[in-house]
Amino acid sequence: MTDFHTHVLPHMDDGAKSVDVASQMLLSAKNQGITTVLATSHYYGKIQSPEAYIERRNNSYELLRPHIPEGVTVKLGAEVYLSERMSVDYERVSKLCVEGTKYLLVELPFVKNWDSNLYRKLSDLIAETGCTPVLAHVDRYTAFAKHPERLLDFMKMGCLLQVNSAAFLERRVKSFALALLSKGYVHCLGTDMHDTSGRKCTMASAKQVAEEAGLAEKWENAQVNMRKILADERIEIETPLPIVRCFGKFR
Repeated sequence: MTDFHTHVLPHMDDGAKSVDVASQMLLSAKNQGITTVLATSHYYGKIQSPEAYIERRNNSYELLRPHIPEGVTVKLGAEVYLSERMSVDYERVSKLCVEGTKYLLVELPFVKNWDSNLYRKLSDLIAETGCTPVLAHVDRYTAFAKHPERLLDFMKMGCLLQVNSAAFLERRVKSFALALLSKGYVHCLGTDMHDTSGRKCTMASAKQVAEEAGLAEKWENAQVNMRKILADERIEIETPLPIVRCFGKFR
């Protein structure tokens, strides 16, 4: 399996606090059947330039590289924060795509709604760089949970969607995650793991939940998508089925 979203690089953000912790995270991923891990530490444009971030990231990776478990490949990327108000140099930000690809993991602001400026920024990013944004952990945004149809707006722009494995295990969002998977809204899967305890690797447990819900094929489709992304191949975005909410459950 592939884990599209992790904070495994040591000393980069609020993820792994040491090389030892990062190595344990990767070993847990390996034990759960993950062979490819994307290191997507937070990137905030107001704090540093893409070039400075890449230098820090490369240094962190070099510290970790001798401790990566055999059979696990770590690919470098970033979780790029994009808000309505921030100015963006799209060409420079595109350097933070998943290595060897034109796919960029993007985090949106955690607000109830987004204004037209955010949509415009994503459209400009696509138009000016040819990058494909992958929206990180769409299961975590209240705006999508309240209005799932908004996911389609981003997909029509050309964005892909990533869901966290923990969403399949948390009672509050489990039905939403399963609905996203069953109706065709999940293009990528990630653990978003930060450590070995509170925000740990949960991919195997999430896969079991999906399989028990009869969604093994949908889960594998996401794995195929991620393999295509890593090969920098085009992902065809199919129109998903509507998600409805009934008595507090998503279907």
